[in-house]
Amino acid sequence: MELRYEDLLAHPEDSMQRICTFLGEPYSAELFAVTSVDDPGKTPLVHEPLKADNAGKWRSKMTPAQIRAFESVAGKTLRQFGYDLVTPGTPPALAVKAAYRLHNKVLTRFWKRTRRALA
Repeated sequence: MELRYEDLLAHPEDSMQRICTFLGEPYSAELFAVTSVDDPGKTPLVHEPLKADNAGKWRSKMTPAQIRAFESVAGKTLRQFGYDLVTPGTPPALAVKAAYRLHNKVLTRFWKRTRRALA
């Protein structure tokens, strides 16, 4: 099953019915009932309803450098699914890929240690 985020935002009920059918689960309008929480944690938007104006919001929320970095690693997939790129989407050089991987490993280890220390 393929579902574009923009389609979900534009037609949430139809999209959710398709998802439920695909999963073999019953559809209910209650799937859209969002419960507010005091501490949403790292993903506060999960606790908000779908908003049609979120489509394309990345254009104003991401910096040009962030867009370039994202499209450099996801450009091929984005094109495959019909998305237009803002940048050439040139894949990063091997040294840049290595730096991203090292950065991610360091951060992952840091957060795991921090979580254990706080527990």
